[in-house]
Amino acid sequence: MSMSKSQEDSQTNTPGASFSTEKEFQDEDYGKEESGGSLVLDVLGSRRDSSYYSAVTEEDELDNPEAESSHTSSFWRRILPTQVVSSRSWHLCNEFLTKNLASDEWHSIKGIHILDGVEAVRLVKFFITSLLFILAYHPLVRSIGWENDSNYAIADFFLYDFNMVALDIVVFFLVGRLFQRRGVDRLWPQIIPMFMGLIYPSWSAELWFLRYSVSSYEIVCRWPWQLFAYAILAVGFGVWLVVLHIRGFQRRRIWVSRFLEVCVTCCIFLFPVMSHPNFHLHHWYFSWMVGMHANLENWWSQMVQAFLWGQYLNGIAVWGRDPILTCAYGYFVSTNIHCAYMQCFYDQHDDDDDDTSGTNTTGYKPFVEADWRNCSASYIP
Repeated sequence: MSMSKSQEDSQTNTPGASFSTEKEFQDEDYGKEESGGSLVLDVLGSRRDSSYYSAVTEEDELDNPEAESSHTSSFWRRILPTQVVSSRSWHLCNEFLTKNLASDEWHSIKGIHILDGVEAVRLVKFFITSLLFILAYHPLVRSIGWENDSNYAIADFFLYDFNMVALDIVVFFLVGRLFQRRGVDRLWPQIIPMFMGLIYPSWSAELWFLRYSVSSYEIVCRWPWQLFAYAILAVGFGVWLVVLHIRGFQRRRIWVSRFLEVCVTCCIFLFPVMSHPNFHLHHWYFSWMVGMHANLENWWSQMVQAFLWGQYLNGIAVWGRDPILTCAYGYFVSTNIHCAYMQCFYDQHDDDDDDTSGTNTTGYKPFVEADWRNCSASYIP
């Protein structure tokens, strides 16, 4: 017996219906397009090419709170009973979790422009939120007694690291398309995953086999088998998330621009240094470099991005923004500007035998790099 169109629609939209988890994670608004292409076009606001984003409708705009939160709502409607998701308590809870703590619209006061548009407000909120997380977690991790650099003080952060952290924040904000999102001051899917990412590296370091770094020397010479097993699981989960993002980029026909952005990131921040024996992939560096490319508007992609940004903030608050070439970078800077404390590395030696003048030349002793091939090192890079 044939059904009317209204009956078909009611069955299609019935809360609690069966669903595919993978398809749900891939894209809740299947068949729709994202209003974002290349980074340059996104920043300039030229994101309305009708031939490229023909499926974008006015209610799909990312600046529309209802459209952006619909992904999370549709997910819960499919897995929870109708009585739960339709109750007033659930509605109030959902509104509380997804509401901005501060409005994105305060760029002008009484007609006087304080900031240049909503995007500037979102950048300020992201900057302030990140700074507050660092300032709050720095004393917290030390009071708990988790692993940390006891010599790294807040004064050191502002003196040595603050300027570079500010640049990290701006780059992450732009490449991560946070200027297209409602401000990061939402409990879900921003603050809570960010807090989880902030806590996880310190908590996991309590496990003895996770107290190792990611460098060629450490991996070959010091990693226990338990850490290799953990790394395999982590890489597998990461690959799954990457595949989900690639499929999302392909459906929105923006995978070429995103692929180029990843290539540029690797060519600037990874390839020039990764072959050096002292290369140390700090978790702050990895989280910053990878997290900004998790920039789909789906709730799960925003969670991944927020979690990785929390890990970046953890690295800064706990250890500081340590150089990725560790002691090799410190040696280069110290010898290049002839720091006085490097006199212990200042060596005097005779010229070649062909020189009959009898004069001596001076220079710094060469830096001894750790060798992962024979596991020889006077320090752990």
